[in-house]
Amino acid sequence: MKAICFSVIACFGLAAAVAEETNNPPPPPPQVATTNLMKIPNWGTDILHYFVREGLTNTGALSNANGFVDFREQHQGGSHQWRFLLQARKLAPANTYTLWSLLEGETNYAEVADFNSDANGSAQVRYHAMRNGNAAAKGKGPPPGKGPNAKDDFPTNLVELTKLTGLAVTDTNDTVLLGADLTQPDRLHYLVKRKLVNEPVGALLQVQGTATRTHFRLQVLNLLPTNSYWLALNDVVVSTNSTDSKGRLHINTMLLPTNSPLELKSVSLLDNTTNVLLHTTLPK
Repeated sequence: MKAICFSVIACFGLAAAVAEETNNPPPPPPQVATTNLMKIPNWGTDILHYFVREGLTNTGALSNANGFVDFREQHQGGSHQWRFLLQARKLAPANTYTLWSLLEGETNYAEVADFNSDANGSAQVRYHAMRNGNAAAKGKGPPPGKGPNAKDDFPTNLVELTKLTGLAVTDTNDTVLLGADLTQPDRLHYLVKRKLVNEPVGALLQVQGTATRTHFRLQVLNLLPTNSYWLALNDVVVSTNSTDSKGRLHINTMLLPTNSPLELKSVSLLDNTTNVLLHTTLPK
């Protein structure tokens, strides 16, 4: 695999094709197989596993206050689960606090929920939701779940757990006591397994990683034999790869300098005339 790196947007005008952030690619271009087509395998159900754990940073406004946040989002076939837990310790006893969230692309924190510490200065904010069957398949968010202070809904500002980039805990004076930077978490388990089809081309994408490394695999069928194709990550071409004599393409690599899978937002496969054959956004 020959490594190259240049901007697709600057050199090829791919921006219009991929900026829509859709999993539906354009009509098949000419550089795909038209004879001796292989049947696209089932490859099983699509999977998303997204687990994060991060310690809370004390801002110095309340000495000794500490805690952690642990959340996960799992999609597998028609089953979706969301879990969120924030544990805080050594707060002022029997006080009210507020949890705030920051989502990817936003500059302002949004209020999530108020919660109370107990007589020992400990507190939890916990949510859990599940969705199965047709509702999950249609991509709907979490159904009502149980939260702090008898709240009945999984908060709107926590529904997109995969887009969380920061959290903050404030007191009644809006002083930030604890915070979490979720762009580089202490612990991360990330798995995406996804079937991509743009007839006659079929592919299986697998991305698995931790906070420090990313394993990338892409298997593609029904391309032109012994032809060159370009892999683009985040709209930038990163490598050129050749198919075998049967029009199959296999890319299996550790991504560098992309150390964390959280940095990977889109994957595209182009032929050597810059037609987009496959495109998908990540993690969803």
